[in-house]
Amino acid sequence: MKLAIEILAVEAILFTFIPLLMRSKFPSIKKQTNQYLLLLGLFLIVSGAFLVIFNSEQMEKVLALKKWPVTTGVIVSSKVVGERAFRPDIKYEYAVNGSSYSDTTYLHVPGFGGRINRLDVAEKIVQSLPPGTSVTVHYNPVNPQQSVLKASPWYSIYLQLAFGATLFACGVFLLGRVAFGKGRK
Repeated sequence: MKLAIEILAVEAILFTFIPLLMRSKFPSIKKQTNQYLLLLGLFLIVSGAFLVIFNSEQMEKVLALKKWPVTTGVIVSSKVVGERAFRPDIKYEYAVNGSSYSDTTYLHVPGFGGRINRLDVAEKIVQSLPPGTSVTVHYNPVNPQQSVLKASPWYSIYLQLAFGATLFACGVFLLGRVAFGKGRK
């Protein structure tokens, strides 16, 4: 999904600036440029709407985790893993109705920033959750093997929602320029 967003961003930038540059150099292609901008606007609106709808559904799923019952668990191991995109690898155990379960999480830590920053963030999380630490575990009441430590939306969901809304707004702006004649000058 991350790669798709990056590709959409590059396409949006290229497909916006190339026609505008061509139009200023070659006035005879103004009509074609307006058609091109119309298609680009529609593409941006559809892409933005897709990202907003998809990530809104993801947000609803993550927020539903807060309604899961909770139990107390214990950290079994915590370490930093990865070579470039460092992340914490946290293993924990918990019990539900007399049955023991274990799970692993990386807490959906964002993988951006410099290499040293990613390593620092992962190390701080690992230091805050050493083995033996008690934690609150949200578990699925239907399938107690499914669990999460952090029942809040991930940073990437917010970024993708913002990016989708921006694409949508850019598409509406382009269609408005074409429809109201601002794009014909």
